[in-house]
Amino acid sequence: MTIEGELVLELPHPPSVVLAAASPHLFWKITLLLIAWLNLHYHLPHLTCTLILKITRHILIGLTVLAPDEKVAGSLNTVFNHLEIKDNFDIHPVCPICHHVYPHNSQGDAKCLNCSEPLFEPSASRTKPRPHLQCPQNPLSNAILHLLSHAGIEEELDAWHCHVPEPGKHALIQDGELFFDNSPERPDKDELCIGITLGFDGYCSSSAMLYSLLIVDLRFGYQYQPRNLMVFGITPGPKEFDSDELQFFMKNYVDNLISLYENGIMAKTPNYPNGMSSIRMILVAICCDNPVLCKVCGFGGHRKEEGFCTRCHIKRSELKTRDAMDYDKFPPQYGEEHTKRAQEYLDLDEKEHEAFFKLHSALYFELSRLKYFDPVCMSVIDPMHSFLLGESTCSLCCHYSHQLLVSNDGMLSFRSSFYLICPFDQFEMPNWVGCLPEQVGYPAGGSLTSDEWKGLALVFCPIVIPFLWQEWYPKANTTYEKALTSWENRERQRLIRLTTGKPKKGDDKPSMKPVPQMHPSAPDNFLKLAAALKIILGRSFKDADIPRAKELLRNYLMEYLELYSDNVKPMHHWVTHIFDQLQDYGPVYNFWTFLFERLNKVFKSYSTNNHSNSEIEVMFMRAFQKDVALCDMVRDILCIGSDPHSSFSLRI
Repeated sequence: MTIEGELVLELPHPPSVVLAAASPHLFWKITLLLIAWLNLHYHLPHLTCTLILKITRHILIGLTVLAPDEKVAGSLNTVFNHLEIKDNFDIHPVCPICHHVYPHNSQGDAKCLNCSEPLFEPSASRTKPRPHLQCPQNPLSNAILHLLSHAGIEEELDAWHCHVPEPGKHALIQDGELFFDNSPERPDKDELCIGITLGFDGYCSSSAMLYSLLIVDLRFGYQYQPRNLMVFGITPGPKEFDSDELQFFMKNYVDNLISLYENGIMAKTPNYPNGMSSIRMILVAICCDNPVLCKVCGFGGHRKEEGFCTRCHIKRSELKTRDAMDYDKFPPQYGEEHTKRAQEYLDLDEKEHEAFFKLHSALYFELSRLKYFDPVCMSVIDPMHSFLLGESTCSLCCHYSHQLLVSNDGMLSFRSSFYLICPFDQFEMPNWVGCLPEQVGYPAGGSLTSDEWKGLALVFCPIVIPFLWQEWYPKANTTYEKALTSWENRERQRLIRLTTGKPKKGDDKPSMKPVPQMHPSAPDNFLKLAAALKIILGRSFKDADIPRAKELLRNYLMEYLELYSDNVKPMHHWVTHIFDQLQDYGPVYNFWTFLFERLNKVFKSYSTNNHSNSEIEVMFMRAFQKDVALCDMVRDILCIGSDPHSSFSLRI
């Protein structure tokens, strides 16, 4: 429909309307949902679904629940049709050579405009041939309409207006300095602005990349509900796109963002049955690990001598210096300058790209077309990867867990003593704290998740490590002194043999000098990190806490550089910029990638059904949308008679 010349979009039917139209009988509604759920999660064959539907129909007729002449679903496809579960995304053909992405309605004989490669497989039996390579994309306007179809979501998107900020305290992303203006005093109060953060990460062995969005307007409890998770698209495998190829995939996304920011859309919603004035969307931040962030925003990457940091002009050769472990010691990068370099890169001939990138460490990126986007301030190296899978891993795994639990050079006896001193299973922890596997440090214990690393760094190890050092440091130091004395004797004998002209095989090189396995200051160094993380990773923080956190983190990094200079990584410098990000976006809970990683885990739970090439990405997108629709309908049935905003409904 149109209002005063403006196109007003219709929302999809909400779950309650879909279920009411599917059947008037509660038992049959549950049967439809059960069949669809079993097929999606347990791969129930189509014929088996048909058989169950027929048997259940006859049972319900015998119980007089269904009338004999009543028409009901008799096959799996009919079940999906009755539940209005269908593909709500576009499938775009992708050139298998240069990876340019083409419109979803391309003709079957279309060829790549760049390399003249056919986009579709030749087929005489299909109405439309299958693309050689394809990627699913869900337009943002379509995702917004499905989001707004849920009861109460409009109020939730605007609920943060009631938030009264406490001076000097940061609890929500709205308390940060870079959040967009959606205040009640805005000119058009009926305009709804939706802020999103972008996450981009690999999720399966085919090197496909999942492009997901987090709605920052919503409260934490609502953000993690499946129906509020937004997936724009999935890049096809089997090889991961490089930075230039990734921009072809992102073009449609940026086109959507520009349209939704400048023009917006109008839609009929429960609060505005005649059409609301406008719905707009804005990108607040990009948050992912460094390699992907550099691809998305055109930075050089951690291997480059120039520009390996996205925030300042530090050189790679300066990494193992005290300035690199401190704050504001290098000239800052500026978003305008980087965007200008990106445009210069685009204007060059393709043969000149490599030399330009080597000189300036800048590539073209599609997000530079957003007028409000600052690639330096709005690009965040994920704190989860930096601290929980970076700093904590280096401090614990490489220097505590590795030396005490894994090494085979005389320290193997420490492994069992680690549990005798303070067994992890004797800790009593709340349900919301990540539980550790029984055999931490053993291969059988498996790798730790971010939640488990967080619990290890903030709870378990601050208690265990001091006792461990108190018990074992004297013995480790005795072992080290004996090994050092033995090495000195061997070296003395080697030099004597070389002097007398009677060398043995291998005397041309000195043997490896033993190093201490336990440093006396290591526990204090780790406790500084744990104390800093207690503030940095908090759900909220006060401005008065930041100087203490900066001091703790600086002291930790400086001591780490002295103790383990050979193990200093780029992320040891990147974390020095975390306080700028906290100032811009508030607590890390507002922008780190826990939600995106949770979404990756959901995708990995779907079966590939022996699909190959780019069919697997389409199948994953289809399964996810089915999963969200089914969860929403199950929630609607379970919440019958209860408040949809109650704690019970939120848990569902």
